[in-house]
Amino acid sequence: MHGVDLPNWRFLSGDSKTVDSLIRDLGFIRMSSPRGFDHIAQTSVIDAEGQVFQQVYGDSFDAPALVDPLKALMFKNSSLLPGLSGIVERVRLFCTFYDPRSGRYEFDYSFFIALTIGGLSLLGVGVIVIRMWVQSRKPPESPA
Repeated sequence: MHGVDLPNWRFLSGDSKTVDSLIRDLGFIRMSSPRGFDHIAQTSVIDAEGQVFQQVYGDSFDAPALVDPLKALMFKNSSLLPGLSGIVERVRLFCTFYDPRSGRYEFDYSFFIALTIGGLSLLGVGVIVIRMWVQSRKPPESPA
């Protein structure tokens, strides 16, 4: 429909309900944009039961990024999904955006900077409130 005829490219088509269901099942994220929608490039590794075993993000990656989850799947090692690595992958997905100038996906550190500044601000306000509360509970000193 858009005139793209590249080798090894496959396009998804179907009714909205089916496409939305597949997108949800794969954990694919897309956002509306003036051009229709934007999305992050991801490769999904699917197990024999049709469940997502692991996502590999980006439009280009080193072979181990795909081979490692495939090996883990073959040897039934599902330790790649839960725990810290799963959290890291979700944070990485959340903080990745497509830069049309470079034509690449980039990691945006501003989220962590804002989170750190916000956390430090809350901590500072908390310390001040606790100090004031402690001081207000002390009995007044009697004059000598």
